[in-house]
Amino acid sequence: MSKIFLIEEFAFFDKVNFYMVRDEEKELSETDAFWARFSDPDYLHYQKGYKDAFDHLNTWIKEIGKQGLEVCVLRHEDEAKGLPPKMIKDKNLKFLQTYQPKLRLYCIPFPPGIIILCGGGIKTSQKNEDSPDILPHLRLAKNIARELTRKLIHKEIWIEGNTLNGDLELWLPG
Repeated sequence: MSKIFLIEEFAFFDKVNFYMVRDEEKELSETDAFWARFSDPDYLHYQKGYKDAFDHLNTWIKEIGKQGLEVCVLRHEDEAKGLPPKMIKDKNLKFLQTYQPKLRLYCIPFPPGIIILCGGGIKTSQKNEDSPDILPHLRLAKNIARELTRKLIHKEIWIEGNTLNGDLELWLPG
């Protein structure tokens, strides 16, 4: 049985527009559920030091939105990418290693001005496959990336500037 996911607006900035993915059967998008989980002061991970990592991630989303994707190198996760960025450009345009929190938010960038945010969680081991909190979010992001690419190729969706247009309903195997 297939599941339907919808691509919805999240936040628009000067250089990058962010969208999010929502299972049509759920009230919260994958991104909103991530935000609710890691911004809640009563949540255990918030109290165990993930507030700084969450704030760092949130800052990077705003910076990428204002400055564009060229200010950083996202984490490569096959079809999907990961935030926060792995590398950033300094004022001399050299790439530097950045702070490496264990918190991950998966996304699908369509340069230069669109990023689709998915879900995420805490990376608890060196390999994503051994991190049960992030693995389902990463798998979903990869499936969404494949379906979006298919829709772009078949012209079911298209990009105009920083706007994603067309059929933003995705049918994924469930």
